[in-house]
Amino acid sequence: MAAPCEFIDAVAAKAYDGVNLLNKKFQQLQRLASLIEQAGDVGGFLPDISGLIPVTDIDLSAYTNLAAACPGLNLPAFSSGNLAELQAEVLAAYGRMVSDIVNHPYLRMDSLQEEMTKVQAEINDALGVGLQWLECLQAACNLGEAAIKFSAGMNAASIQQAITDYTERFITKNGQILTDAAKAKVDNAKSIKNTIEGLMGL
Repeated sequence: MAAPCEFIDAVAAKAYDGVNLLNKKFQQLQRLASLIEQAGDVGGFLPDISGLIPVTDIDLSAYTNLAAACPGLNLPAFSSGNLAELQAEVLAAYGRMVSDIVNHPYLRMDSLQEEMTKVQAEINDALGVGLQWLECLQAACNLGEAAIKFSAGMNAASIQQAITDYTERFITKNGQILTDAAKAKVDNAKSIKNTIEGLMGL
């Protein structure tokens, strides 16, 4: 009768490859997110939107006040003009702010998290109960079975390391590559973007 390690080796090898791929992808994206977070701290501040008003509230007086209070909008001077033109200028200015925020490093970090979540879902579907197979293999091999047929790169230590890394990254941390501080920055950027879009009527 085949030893347990021989019997489940083929399934465990596939699970091992999948778990390792997830672990490596997590490490790569986490490192990239960390670099982007550091760049974001010095790569431009998020705009102060406290003085912005809804586009629908724009008239000549409001437009003039907004241009003075928020020079970063770069609104052209208007001594006269119809309401539609004034609102169109403000709408375009708000749109530029949204574009800047979308390209801000903080929201690029969010894109990395979305990529990790997508990869995790795809590989987890393929793995099925892969982690359980690895744990089963590890337990069987720890019993000292005589006939052990490990695939290339697999041994008791590497299996245990893969399990440990996977458990920490995808069970304890739930696949979250961002630190709590980075997540707060992402959430703040999203909130500002959503607020501006609300003022635009989107």
